[in-house]
Amino acid sequence: MKTLITIITLMTLISFSCCTPDDPQADCKADPTCEYFECLVDGEKWTPSCTPDPLFGCDPFDVQYYKETGFLSAYISNDNISESINLFGINLKMTEKAYLLNKSSELATNNNSNCNNFKIDTSKINAIQFKRIDTINFILEGFLNFTSKDSCNKSKSITECNFRIKYRF
Repeated sequence: MKTLITIITLMTLISFSCCTPDDPQADCKADPTCEYFECLVDGEKWTPSCTPDPLFGCDPFDVQYYKETGFLSAYISNDNISESINLFGINLKMTEKAYLLNKSSELATNNNSNCNNFKIDTSKINAIQFKRIDTINFILEGFLNFTSKDSCNKSKSITECNFRIKYRF
């Protein structure tokens, strides 16, 4: 009987451990109103996070978008590593498939050193592509890629960004 209980316990543990999804945000991606943001910063996975406030909670996203004027302002923070991705565009220029980002977009750390604020590298092609702009529920969904440089000439690549975020206007 003890052997039977041990076998059942092992089978249960194996069945639960084998079924974790490769993409932890898969359930969120299936829900068209759920927000997510994920990308690689220099090849390492980067996702937003925030430290909850007991009174107001927290939201790692602060996004404004105005389609008519091509204005985009997005602040996506990761409090765990004290980094944020700040995107800013005025008169975003539409190419065949994507908007080009301007030089004020950046990856920043919460540090006063200039060597930790990476401004967009204007010698590279940097773009944001909207797969869906929902003007009823105020949701932007798409892809983002850009390369940034700091004043100490170090660079960081922000690639394979996929997002669905709510915006305000």
